Amino acid sequence: HVTLGPRGTERLAARGVDRKRITILPPSVDGSRFESLSGNPVDVPCGRSMVLSVGRLSRLKGLETFEQTIPRILERRDDIQFVFVGDEHSLPKIPPRYRDNVTILGTIPPEDVPSYYQQADLLAHPSLTDGIPRVVLEALASDTPVVARDVGDVAMITENTFEVNDKFVEMVTAFESLTLDDVTPFTRESLRPKYRSFFESFR
Repeated sequence: HVTLGPRGTERLAARGVDRKRITILPPSVDGSRFESLSGNPVDVPCGRSMVLSVGRLSRLKGLETFEQTIPRILERRDDIQFVFVGDEHSLPKIPPRYRDNVTILGTIPPEDVPSYYQQADLLAHPSLTDGIPRVVLEALASDTPVVARDVGDVAMITENTFEVNDKFVEMVTAFESLTLDDVTPFTRESLRPKYRSFFESFR
């Protein structure tokens, strides 16, 4: 049995699976993809900080959280630009007075995504369901702090988690004070021995 992290392990154990038969293998990130990039792919108005969301715009990915919190955040700080990258399954319903602070880019080529992470001041990931989101690992590999909902094994990779909208508002509003989590344990170099050991055990 393979899980992404300790919470997944606890769920399997609660169903009667022997812990000795459970291996934690989190996804890895190729840090080299996010090094030495230059240029700003998004035209963010001068003086505004960029809060990035990468992923499908849908209810499960936290669309309603954005709809409910963006006005509250912008009431406190009008110097934030929300930038959405990903499939436009549904467009966020934002009151007209705040739309100037929201940029919807839609789908972009995967090879272009690292530049968006590096331009961003914060990655916001309020997904309602997840294991270990690759977008969070990629943002951290770009030295961009994250805020993510405390679901799945998200807490394994970042301390900047939330469960309710009020906390999300507080964290995004004060994003400059958030810590940048260390992505090193999730790089390919760090995880290679663990993956190799696991697959060699089948010989």
